[in-house]
Amino acid sequence: MTKIQVIRPYVEKTVKELLGTEQLEATDDGTIPIRRGSTAVYVRLMDEEPPTLQVFSPLLQGVQKSPELLERLNAINGSLRFARLFWVADKVVVAAELDAETLDKEEIRTAVDVVSGVADDLDDQLRTDFGGEVLFPEPIGEPAEGELPPPPPPEEKATERPPSAEVGYL
Repeated sequence: MTKIQVIRPYVEKTVKELLGTEQLEATDDGTIPIRRGSTAVYVRLMDEEPPTLQVFSPLLQGVQKSPELLERLNAINGSLRFARLFWVADKVVVAAELDAETLDKEEIRTAVDVVSGVADDLDDQLRTDFGGEVLFPEPIGEPAEGELPPPPPPEEKATERPPSAEVGYL
């Protein structure tokens, strides 16, 4: 059994708990899309060494690369913590990566909150200045089943960690 096969059930269980749902919609490669505001956040396990959990959101699509855009993204990156913005294939993307072997529920929630917050905060301003389109022009209201609710109060901490293939979990 690979590390990813051991970690994937933990990530899926944790995302289900965060979304308050029993069922996840995932792509063929296991990527989990989460609707949040005017954007979608994607949670994906990467089979790398070490295994990586990638949380990302294409905050704009159809954007032409320009020196001004890259300078702005670089300036924004200088003030961000736990995430970064970049341009790729006519998209502006915000992303965060986490070591998948040491994840806990709060780290996953924080990564989704940071990525979706940056996307929601910056998409309209960057669209005004550089063009492109947001994924969902109309933000959603109250979260429904399958949508991520607001973060919990700071005192709520989860310490459960994914099982480790090295300690014989199969």
